[in-house]
Amino acid sequence: MIKMLPYIGKDLPQGYNIEKFLKRTFEFFLTDEIERLSSTFFSKYRPENVFALNERAWVGVLNNAILKAFPENSWTLQEFSIYNSENAHKGRADLLVLWEYNGLKYNLLFEAKHQGKATIKHLFEDTGSSFEKIKEQAMGYYMEEIRYYNYKTFIVPIGFEWIRKPEVLSKAKKYFKQPDESTDFCYLYHDNNNGMWVYGKIYPMPYSIK
Repeated sequence: MIKMLPYIGKDLPQGYNIEKFLKRTFEFFLTDEIERLSSTFFSKYRPENVFALNERAWVGVLNNAILKAFPENSWTLQEFSIYNSENAHKGRADLLVLWEYNGLKYNLLFEAKHQGKATIKHLFEDTGSSFEKIKEQAMGYYMEEIRYYNYKTFIVPIGFEWIRKPEVLSKAKKYFKQPDESTDFCYLYHDNNNGMWVYGKIYPMPYSIK
């Protein structure tokens, strides 16, 4: 059975129900998606290998969780190409979510990085500088196609790290007693010996049309 530990920071952008989005998506439906994969595709051979998925697969699992968490009021676009005003290809964005709640619509542009195998040292490092680098990449995509964004947009750098040693998992659980304040959300999904460390930061973009 997949277990989960959550952290949500106190400095989330206000007025957009982002905490509700995070809780429902990451605490309930992403946990369910990981459990479903573990008990189906990975059931006959090492169920813990569900945590070894690559970056693109994790983005897909997250996409599934969002659509199941909000089937009537979320729309997603995954792994889409970015072009500038001269129709030159500039890259590929990971996941764009349009979410509506209480009559308010806004975009969440996720840019994911799979950091490989987690180490005890890396779990407790300040994530601020790495978030900034990922944000700049996503912001470049956003600015190239800002003409298509009709609602307030938030860029969300998100990291995935595979925990494959019991001693690292034990230390990861202690993180939640004193979390990194530069992180807006962090979740640990695990079985008895392995896990996945998911963490991110939410940046409001000031350049939205509306």
